[in-house]
Amino acid sequence: MSDFSMSPLEVLLANRRNGYVGLHIEQGVPLLDRDLNLLQDLLVAGMRSLFTRYVGEGVPAGTDGFRISAGTGGERCRISSSARARSWSAGSRSAPART
Repeated sequence: MSDFSMSPLEVLLANRRNGYVGLHIEQGVPLLDRDLNLLQDLLVAGMRSLFTRYVGEGVPAGTDGFRISAGTGGERCRISSSARARSWSAGSRSAPART
């Protein structure tokens, strides 16, 4: 048996090229899992695009964010973060892991 469905990324890119930003659910039309997946992908892609375009990438002013420095001993480099470290990349927020 073969899988003839398109990959979710191909479906998302095709719909974004057509300018689609959401889905309409119609009465009497079956709701498929691919429709819900596409809706979620469109929402996430739209939010990432919005944040990338208007918030930008990087770390807030006045914070060290994620500092990369020369390592000591056998380490090549050391990556450290402050408790307030935050960064944005491709519309996604990253923060240090809580320990």
